[in-house]
Amino acid sequence: MKSAVFPVKKTLEEFEFEFQKSIDKKVIEDLATLRFVHNAENVVLLGPPGVGKSHLAVALGIEAVKAGISVYFTNSGNLIERLKIANREGMLEKKLKGLMKFKVLIIDEIGYLPLTKKEITAYFG
Repeated sequence: MKSAVFPVKKTLEEFEFEFQKSIDKKVIEDLATLRFVHNAENVVLLGPPGVGKSHLAVALGIEAVKAGISVYFTNSGNLIERLKIANREGMLEKKLKGLMKFKVLIIDEIGYLPLTKKEITAYFG
């Protein structure tokens, strides 16, 4: 749990599905099986602010940690800044390899930070 650096502890049991009708509980329950991790699939939670994306991302991350899966949580602003610094210092490849040691990488707040096309291509392929 420590290496995951979750900003808060949020669980699936604490999520109020009744409050957020736009989220399909069955889909989240399926994600909680962690099949997406074993299949090396990406999960993207989309929606406006305040619908619970971060809560669900942390909760799924906690489920993965409980299952013995390595997890790292960061927000996109922090990640991009650290990658920019690593790139300037000639350490980008090492930084990216360090991130690859985690089976689950949770990047929160993607889309809130304006990125240039060059940054998007460099960091996200």
